[in-house]
Amino acid sequence: MSTPNAYALVTGASRGLGRELAEELARRGYSLILTGTNPRVESIAEELHAQRIEQNQNTQVQNQIRNKTDPF
Repeated sequence: MSTPNAYALVTGASRGLGRELAEELARRGYSLILTGTNPRVESIAEELHAQRIEQNQNTQVQNQIRNKTDPF
């Protein structure tokens, strides 16, 4: 399924439900913005982006790591 120009913001994407949601949305063709407090979110973003390239789909995956005490 392809959803052109559809973006999803996934919080807590470094583990658990957030990661599962990010993986499912990537499979459905969404461009993703991932956030999390764990540095693992960066490698997850890279992994999901590589999967999208392998499937020849033009989607983007961005990530942001924040400390729980960082202001937004």
